Amino acid sequence: MLRKCSRSLPCTGYKLVPGLRPHRLNDSVDGGVGGLAGIVEGHFRRTDIDKNMPAKKTKLAAGARIRLKPDVKIPEVPEVDAQGWSGRIVESKGRGASLQYIIEWDEETEANMPKEFVEACEQASLFYKMACLPHTDVEAID
Repeated sequence: MLRKCSRSLPCTGYKLVPGLRPHRLNDSVDGGVGGLAGIVEGHFRRTDIDKNMPAKKTKLAAGARIRLKPDVKIPEVPEVDAQGWSGRIVESKGRGASLQYIIEWDEETEANMPKEFVEACEQASLFYKMACLPHTDVEAID
């Protein structure tokens, strides 16, 4: 992708966007005069250099199987050790750093939940079979 050059140079008035390169070996980036002379927008495409860029962290989709990371606590009942609990994502809310997942615990996790956790949830009128946690507290499994 080319963008309009912000500097007034003796060139075509365009500059390269990071991660884009000429697609033919004989294309010259500087055009011999310090600019992009003779190179047009259609001559640029993404190259293998993009593979070296860090991958974006992707949001997990509804239905994805997850497991809690070590040392994660359920905020409503922090005294209960929830390490290794697993389930499925029902829904996600927010974006970026504030992304949270609504999780429904699987049968194995429900069977192994401490009675104290279930009782504390019921006293607080919370549904113990689900939780809402930050995206940083879960990891995908499968």
